[in-house]
Amino acid sequence: MTKPGMVLDTPIVVGTQVTNTCDLQHCKQCYTDCSATPPAEDMTFDEWTNLIDYLAEHGVIHLYFEGGDPLLRPDFLDILRYAQSRFLLWFRTHATTVTPALAQEIAAIGLGRVVVDFFGTSAEMHDYLTGVPGSYEKTMRGAELLREAGVTVIPAAIVNRLNLPHLQRYVELGQRLGAEEVGLLRLYPIGAAKRNWAELAPDPREVTAAIAALDVPEGLRMMNGFHPYDANCCWVNAHITSTGDSIGCPYLRGMVNYGNVRETPFLETWQDPLYRQLRTQEIEDDCPECTTNRMRSPGGCRSSAFTFTGRWDATDPFCPEMGNGVDVTLLPATIPVRR
Repeated sequence: MTKPGMVLDTPIVVGTQVTNTCDLQHCKQCYTDCSATPPAEDMTFDEWTNLIDYLAEHGVIHLYFEGGDPLLRPDFLDILRYAQSRFLLWFRTHATTVTPALAQEIAAIGLGRVVVDFFGTSAEMHDYLTGVPGSYEKTMRGAELLREAGVTVIPAAIVNRLNLPHLQRYVELGQRLGAEEVGLLRLYPIGAAKRNWAELAPDPREVTAAIAALDVPEGLRMMNGFHPYDANCCWVNAHITSTGDSIGCPYLRGMVNYGNVRETPFLETWQDPLYRQLRTQEIEDDCPECTTNRMRSPGGCRSSAFTFTGRWDATDPFCPEMGNGVDVTLLPATIPVRR
């Protein structure tokens, strides 16, 4: 039995789904179900700025915005400006709406980085996965405009069965964009990805082998959550949805809700008994390689463990070493919710 090596009173990283609006509403691997227009229940500008004040006052270091697509929210840059200088600031976007003028505005704010989603490294694959012809060219152009404006761009891929054979092309894409890092992210069975699991879910052993085989030039880092870098990151992370629900992690969407920050101070939701359990509990076993490589936070992802085993204290079935024979390419008949 092992435990995380550190327990925090405040998360280091808070991710926020600042809007559920997106211009690519039918992505096969999306983690949510986006809308063309802002839902009436989305948090207002004043609610976001009040939350930003609260997080800054309570020692949060890193603030990260995603969507939907944050750039589809009309006041998003004002929210960024309000948060700037108090956090390490990131956001994630498809970049389809980036213009030269918008890229300059973003650059002027001052950000740690902008993560840009590339579902494929060719128009054919990317546009198939988004369901929107021409979306690859728009994303590429947006990423290039951000880079030209001096913004640090991190291209990211949600690794799936279709783009798995082409991961080396993401390395080349990172070089093209002058990136310091390329993200290779896990596919999770939530949102649209759950509905398309049979088509998209890769074998984790094949993913691990493909990443290990990459030819990565010096100076370029590969960010990934696969063996042997598979952390139990609940101890350091938090996530808040566009409607104010505190869910701990975006990959626990639909499985847990620790309370709404419109009604309950965020740190009270952080002390929810289940949330505390996920940060401090013993895990039945852990992979020594992952423990060594990822901040000594053993056991892997709690979302994956619960999805495929129904247990919060199980090892992550995506780990080829400790997966206990669970076939994660086959979705359980029923995905559990918090008990």
